[in-house]
Amino acid sequence: MLSFRVIQSISRRCLSTCFPFSSTNLNPKFKEAFIDKNDDNNFVIKLDNNYLKSPAGNILLIKSELLALLISNEWNLKNKEGFGSMHFTGLAFTALDNPHGETSDSLIEKLIGYLDTDTLLYFSNSQTSLFDQQQKQWLPIINWINFKLKLNLQQTTEFFEPPKISKNCKQNLKQFLSFYKFPSLCAINYGCESLKSLILTISAIENYLSIEEAVNASNLEQIFQSKVWGSFEWHHQVEQLEVCSRISAAIFIEEAVNASNLEQIFQSKVWGSFEWHHQVEQLEVCSRISAAILFVYLNSN
Repeated sequence: MLSFRVIQSISRRCLSTCFPFSSTNLNPKFKEAFIDKNDDNNFVIKLDNNYLKSPAGNILLIKSELLALLISNEWNLKNKEGFGSMHFTGLAFTALDNPHGETSDSLIEKLIGYLDTDTLLYFSNSQTSLFDQQQKQWLPIINWINFKLKLNLQQTTEFFEPPKISKNCKQNLKQFLSFYKFPSLCAINYGCESLKSLILTISAIENYLSIEEAVNASNLEQIFQSKVWGSFEWHHQVEQLEVCSRISAAIFIEEAVNASNLEQIFQSKVWGSFEWHHQVEQLEVCSRISAAILFVYLNSN
């Protein structure tokens, strides 16, 4: 079992302002959030003596004790420190309320559709230093997922000509994604929106890439341009911090299911060895991805 310090650390680092509910429409008054069990052996969150309910009024029922602890701690942090929205809570509410009427099949089709605009499949159309970096950093990832899932993805250098995705490729991806339950697919979708890449999201879930590596790959062009032309440091740090938070939330959820060394995994995946001047922006992106992946893992069993 994780210590309270670790639970608090994960929750604090995965807080953000990017979910479809805010403090203006979901701001109950309470002294303490804690977890309890109902008669069906599901975990529930209580805000004092009241059940935590989704924006649609549904009581949040959770099978994973770890996820329940993470969500309850998000609410305690929000109550004490005034943070805005929360990744784990937002992912749980999205899966529970299903505001867009999605099904597992429709989410899988949406995820496969991301390949048409996947960041990793669009290379620079000129033999520049950026193209060289894309060859060095992106091609190994494309080759890995092609081998792993028996795909035949190929990059394009034409912005207005999307990559050709074969029917066999889509079918193999569909088969891979069909093993995930609906809540996990919601988290994978969130990761894709944050990284702008299904390839990178799967690479992080399957532990081929660390969260830091996935975020850096997604932002390769921005990183390259900032090295060449310089950057408005404060703006880029805030932007990157936001993405790190999303991706960490989306990905880290899945790993907690079978990991006894969750604290070490969290530290190595989320924090890694960031350079000081990229730390603020990287942490937010990594926090998002970690929360999404952890959510996937906790809903896989």
